[in-house]
Amino acid sequence: MEAFWRIMGYATYPSCFPTVHSTKVKSAEQMYMMQERNKLSEFAIYMMRPVSLSHMKMTEFYKKYKYGSKRPDQYGYEQYEIDVSSINPHNPLVYIYRMKKEREVVRLSTVAWDAGEIWWLRLLTKERAIIGTMREAKRVNGVQYTTFQEACRAHGLLEDINEAEICLGEALTENVTIYEICRLFVQFTIDGYATLRFFNNNKENLLQLYGNNRELYGNNRESFLRHLQSLFLDAGKSMKRYGLPEPSGDAPTMLDEYKQKFSVTNSNDTLGLLIAEHPNTNEMTDLFNNISDALDNQNDNDQVKFFAIDSMGGSGKTTFAKKVFHLVRSKDKIAYGTASTALAAQVYGHEYGFETCHTGFAIPVNEDDEDYECIGEFKCNTERNPDRTKFLNSVDLFIIDEAFSLNKYNYMAIMRSYNDLKGKIVLFLMDRGQTCPVVKFGERNDIVDSTMLRLPWWNDIRRYEFSINLRLHGLQHGDQNHPFVQSQRKYADQLVKFRKNKDFDNNDDIVELDNNKETGTKFLMYKGYQKFTDEDEALAWLYNGNVLNDDINKKAILCSLNSNVDKWNAKVQQLNPNILHTLKSDNTLVDCDDPHKHLQNMLTTHSLNFYNKPGVPLHELTLKVGDICFIMRNLSV
Repeated sequence: MEAFWRIMGYATYPSCFPTVHSTKVKSAEQMYMMQERNKLSEFAIYMMRPVSLSHMKMTEFYKKYKYGSKRPDQYGYEQYEIDVSSINPHNPLVYIYRMKKEREVVRLSTVAWDAGEIWWLRLLTKERAIIGTMREAKRVNGVQYTTFQEACRAHGLLEDINEAEICLGEALTENVTIYEICRLFVQFTIDGYATLRFFNNNKENLLQLYGNNRELYGNNRESFLRHLQSLFLDAGKSMKRYGLPEPSGDAPTMLDEYKQKFSVTNSNDTLGLLIAEHPNTNEMTDLFNNISDALDNQNDNDQVKFFAIDSMGGSGKTTFAKKVFHLVRSKDKIAYGTASTALAAQVYGHEYGFETCHTGFAIPVNEDDEDYECIGEFKCNTERNPDRTKFLNSVDLFIIDEAFSLNKYNYMAIMRSYNDLKGKIVLFLMDRGQTCPVVKFGERNDIVDSTMLRLPWWNDIRRYEFSINLRLHGLQHGDQNHPFVQSQRKYADQLVKFRKNKDFDNNDDIVELDNNKETGTKFLMYKGYQKFTDEDEALAWLYNGNVLNDDINKKAILCSLNSNVDKWNAKVQQLNPNILHTLKSDNTLVDCDDPHKHLQNMLTTHSLNFYNKPGVPLHELTLKVGDICFIMRNLSV
């Protein structure tokens, strides 16, 4: 901040008037760590102030009073002695005295909204006068509460019910899995919502739902708490931080729950059923046997062994991965599955426990492209969840689906963070004809360079191709002239042309617009593509007769910008004859140290209504009865 003012040409010395004194709240853990070093914080002094000053809030207190280890020279001024010998035997007394001139501004330093209990402690300290111990600060009207969030609610500092409680309550009554409810609860808690009351009032319901899925998760309170704790740790938080009960030391680990969920006997039986229902082709048998041999000869000090299935959709990669999963477990070893996208992970269902690669390996999400330049420092957050890291170190075989879509830097981070995966086996499932990693503003060379093809160990991967389209193979005994069978064959043939970069003919649904063989760039267009220069004509094509038609699911208007999406939504909404309802947000400036109302005078409700940033809804939401709305947030992976 000082550098900023100097750049702007302002002097920073001597200090300006009025001065601003900033003070902070401290958690019990922070105060304990300071006391171990014989130190006291301003917050601790405030909590230890004389009873005669108990009516003062922290900002009011430090506006009038100072403290020190030496008796002040200004005799006749209001003074107090506090015995702190139990904390600092070298300076057993702290003197609190009233200043001759009060401070102009005293502010309570902000705390991040996702900080947990200390955020609620700050709110309580800002709005109420507290004194004594942390436990006493949680007592309201003679009732002892266990968390600061509950104490804030008892003081009337919270709304009676919030959106999070409503949403979680509805999730309990709807067809929502316990896995999704847990993720929703964790997300709301981290986002700063008051969720403790929901947790305390619905513990039995949550445990019952968890128990109903005991074949997936186990059936006891400690297992449930450990599952929640794991979700918090994956986000870099902890349950204790939010006033939630933590699992005891006897709680099962991720490895314990994995072995309970996938017994050797059950996996052996499931493997037999999968092979009976979906027999391996010759190509599959070759890879299956090679993986089995690698598992039998696995050694902790060996270099990692890579296998990759590089085949088109419909070749049986997913079912084969399930066979390998149970093959590993039938040998009393550990298999763990991840995917580059949440959608790919969902294909396996919750019973296989697939997660996204970023969650599974604790890969940090880089919001700044420049972070990739620090490739030597790009590592996974292995210390965030020690239980997960211990589990990953126990895994014998990793399955990574949609592997081609993951940026090569992520694979390098995994190798760098987990001892180069020594002694492990990795099975990649991929299709180079599908989506590449996304590179912002990247040219063709940039995109290719971001793929796993540019990994230093790409040539060490043993690659296999499943050439038989099992979707078509299952239709070979039916009527080959049936329209569905013919459409599937046509679709499969076009996929091959896409992947092999072959030419399209007049019978295909794809038209080739341009083919630059020098750069390898080919421009294609779908035959169903319609080009309009008049907006009304486009709407008439999409909504024939101003109504939704049976073929609406086959039509779409492609918009590259959100502003264009908003524009078309408004036009489409005009076709709805029902009454327009405008819903407005109620924007106020809250939890801000602004004793003289300067910020409130500048940031009026009117100005806040125009605040338009990503993640913040617009001030006005216009809806009509009959509008189709999509509310999307993935909570299952």
